[in-house]
Amino acid sequence: MSLRRTSPQPPPAADAFFASVEKLGPLSPEARAAWVRLLSPRGFEAGEWLLRAGELAHWSFFIARG
Repeated sequence: MSLRRTSPQPPPAADAFFASVEKLGPLSPEARAAWVRLLSPRGFEAGEWLLRAGELAHWSFFIARG
């Protein structure tokens, strides 16, 4: 399974991600495009865990809502 996006369009929640990141400093168009290729939205049910204590993290999550 590939983690890279093939679409040049950012996922809908990417706007919130970029707004937060750009509070720290500007992103070049190239850096923004690189992030877009890596980001993919994922939904979780109420009460579902992203990671439990002691588990090895394989992903990073940016919470857009909830």
